[in-house]
Amino acid sequence: ATNHLGHYLLTNLLLDTMKKTANESKKEGRIVIVSSEGHRFAYREGVRFDVINNESAYNSFYAYGQSKLANILHASELAKRLK
Repeated sequence: ATNHLGHYLLTNLLLDTMKKTANESKKEGRIVIVSSEGHRFAYREGVRFDVINNESAYNSFYAYGQSKLANILHASELAKRLK
């Protein structure tokens, strides 16, 4: 969860400041969310919201992939919303 939630929280905490600065300076900023090829190794169904805290279904390899997939989905949604 930390692999994704850290990016998500920091981005959301800074978003209003970034928008204000862009309006005042007339220069757009950039948000960079780091991911990796690890997103290819997420659980088959993607982000498993229904069993996110299920210890018996946990696999560290797939969980890492899930967090990287969440980073990509977050970046994609931000790009749509901030156009």
